[in-house]
Amino acid sequence: MGSLKINQTTQEKTLEIKLAGQIDEDSVLPNLNLVGVEKIRVDFADVAYINSCGIREWLKWITPI
Repeated sequence: MGSLKINQTTQEKTLEIKLAGQIDEDSVLPNLNLVGVEKIRVDFADVAYINSCGIREWLKWITPI
């Protein structure tokens, strides 16, 4: 399994986050710059694996939003 890769782009007040790889306890989720953002779209199509620790890290990451 590979590490998590994240690609962020902003277009017309929408932050698009494309995830690829695996989400687990070793995943590093970046700080998000939400200035001027009205919508967030997350693409999980290339995520191969998420474990329970990855869910915990994901929830900690999105909680401030």
